[in-house]
Amino acid sequence: SSNSEGTASTGNVQNDMLTKMAAFAQKNEDTVGWLTVPGTTIDEVVVQAPDNDYYLRRNNMKQSDFNGCYYADFRTNLGARKDLSKNVVIYGHSMDDNPDGARFSQLKKYLDIDYCKENPYIYFSTPESALTWQIFAVYYTDIAFDYIDTDPDDIKYANIISEAKQRSQFIFDVDVGIND
Repeated sequence: SSNSEGTASTGNVQNDMLTKMAAFAQKNEDTVGWLTVPGTTIDEVVVQAPDNDYYLRRNNMKQSDFNGCYYADFRTNLGARKDLSKNVVIYGHSMDDNPDGARFSQLKKYLDIDYCKENPYIYFSTPESALTWQIFAVYYTDIAFDYIDTDPDDIKYANIISEAKQRSQFIFDVDVGIND
């Protein structure tokens, strides 16, 4: 997704996200952000641990949970917009093909072009920045495509963007480049 600062039209959503994130940070010091995907139930805290295994099968309160939670790649720098990793990576399980299922299964709603048109943005807030990410590609992938490098050089980042667009189920009229 392309990164840009939030706009006034998304201000209420993002103020609400900041309030919820601040409250959750009192419960779990690993809180690093809040993720909201309109049209889904994805409206939840994002946590981060010193490795990518800790939250794989734990909920956002550090309790054992097969479904896990939403968590940032341990290599991802978060905070103010200027400090973010070039490629912010957030993990979450998709347990089935049901677009109304749990966790990131709901991202499968983006396989419907009408849904994409109605929900072109994903919102992510850190304590320092409220961000709006615009969808530019929707695709299935596997680990052969290294799209989870959090700090790729410009050439690798351009390749990630190009590959994502080539794999996309739909063509989006979104200009995205290495500075996004």
